[in-house]
Amino acid sequence: MSTDTGRAAPSQLAAMVVRALAAAAIAVVTVIGLAAADVDRARRPADLSTVKVGQPFAWVTQDQSSVDPPDFPRDLRAGSPWEYPTDVAWLWFGVDVAVVAGLILCFFTLRRAFSRR
Repeated sequence: MSTDTGRAAPSQLAAMVVRALAAAAIAVVTVIGLAAADVDRARRPADLSTVKVGQPFAWVTQDQSSVDPPDFPRDLRAGSPWEYPTDVAWLWFGVDVAVVAGLILCFFTLRRAFSRR
């Protein structure tokens, strides 16, 4: 008689939780790095009031209208939140982290599956 109920062993469950937490931590750092490297193009002076950065979805909006660039179009990056009024869309930040963490977990799961062959 089999006692297998289809549940993962506690050690397997702990390993899955550790992998998920590691993927989430890596995803947070990646999403913040992507936002810091992202560029938004301002085509006219009015665009300076809504500079949006973040990948894969924009989650940081800054008002950089205090800047007076000499020409347009102009590529802008996120600036200091002390210098420019900043709004963070936490929902989109969470979505970005979930997407990136999911991609990381898929990558490592597929890598493990193919390395066992």
